[in-house]
Amino acid sequence: MFRTKFITLLIFNGLFVWINCFNQTTSSLSYQSPADWAWNEHRAWTIVFIGWLSISGLLNIYFILNYCGLLILKKKLIENLIKYQIKNFGIQT
Repeated sequence: MFRTKFITLLIFNGLFVWINCFNQTTSSLSYQSPADWAWNEHRAWTIVFIGWLSISGLLNIYFILNYCGLLILKKKLIENLIKYQIKNFGIQT
């Protein structure tokens, strides 16, 4: 029941978005791509979305590499920091 209502809403939403991408002119319908429509109508939100998408993509790459153990730099950085502290400050960890 819920699934069919949800699919129906998605279909109607897609239909309305498709209709809104057309501008009524005197001669005919001219197609405007959804990306152009989003940029013209909602420029700030488009910038926020693209920025969020970029940051989340980079974070996902970082987390995947970190999970796979491919980020050796972090481990070496901590080891060098500990060696520096022991050498210069006599701090034992």
